[in-house]
Amino acid sequence: MLSLLSQTFVTFALGWSLGSPIAGGTSSAYLTRVAELAQLSEDALAARVSQDLSSLGSMSVGAPNNGRLVSAMRVESNAYFDVVTTQAPYGTEETLRYLEAAVRQVHAEFPDTPPVHVGDISREKGGHLSPHKSHQSGRDVDLGFFYRDEHKWYRRGTAQNLDLPRTWALLRALVTETDVEMVLLDRSISSLLEKYAAEHGESQAWLQQIFRGDASRPAIVRHARGHGTHLHIRFYNPVAETLAQRAYPFLADAGYVPALSSYAHHRAKKGDTLGKIARTYGSSVKAIQAANGLRSSSIVAGRTYRIPRAPGTRSPERPLVFPPRRLPG
Repeated sequence: MLSLLSQTFVTFALGWSLGSPIAGGTSSAYLTRVAELAQLSEDALAARVSQDLSSLGSMSVGAPNNGRLVSAMRVESNAYFDVVTTQAPYGTEETLRYLEAAVRQVHAEFPDTPPVHVGDISREKGGHLSPHKSHQSGRDVDLGFFYRDEHKWYRRGTAQNLDLPRTWALLRALVTETDVEMVLLDRSISSLLEKYAAEHGESQAWLQQIFRGDASRPAIVRHARGHGTHLHIRFYNPVAETLAQRAYPFLADAGYVPALSSYAHHRAKKGDTLGKIARTYGSSVKAIQAANGLRSSSIVAGRTYRIPRAPGTRSPERPLVFPPRRLPG
């Protein structure tokens, strides 16, 4: 019997998200490997890390702005991609599968589509990538627009030069064919795409979800200054993130990743002490004091404190969540 975590792992690995399969030719060998990994015991997982790391595939460790990448895959230029980055062409297997799935969809609709420019993803082992704040764990991709005329990387998009049919087809495919978390765009570009989509029959209710969100879920397309020249895409990686969370203590012990700084948030209750809280989270009194600017050991009931966790400590109070895709009705 699989654990709930393993069931979730297998479900998303097999490409099921609201009943919609991952596009792009997910191979039976890949699905078989993923199902096998989901059932590994902790001891077996530790053994794989120490003896056969590559058999586990890509892992996205930590957060996009504080993370690492294990067993990365390199994106190559081909009929779909014109890779312009030289410093960071690496991502997880899931990220590259999702990326190809979306671009394949554009080519299916427009057979004469040129390759799309691919900018930075992550370094081979992840970590800080100047000048970005994110791009650290293999889940962020900078992707170019499609243009009516000169197809050039990092060109400012306008109503005059954007190929709106192809660029909207790309954005639509990211939403419907992949587990995209968010797309950062300058509002001037997202407004053009939303207007084009509405004029070409897309549901207003669905577009509201994509471009504005609601009380339960934020928008997928979000305004960001400096993103009038490209799309910044972040994918959920149900397989690579879940596996990394399980394997993190073993990866850190083996030196494949550094001890990543992370925090829990604890709302103090009557009777709590810093010592008790520190023991609960595998932290220390001094670390909690430093993280919260405390000059004494006194804490206040009802106040929320940042709790630095010890290296290798996983957070059971913050399980990974992968929401269903937002498909048009």
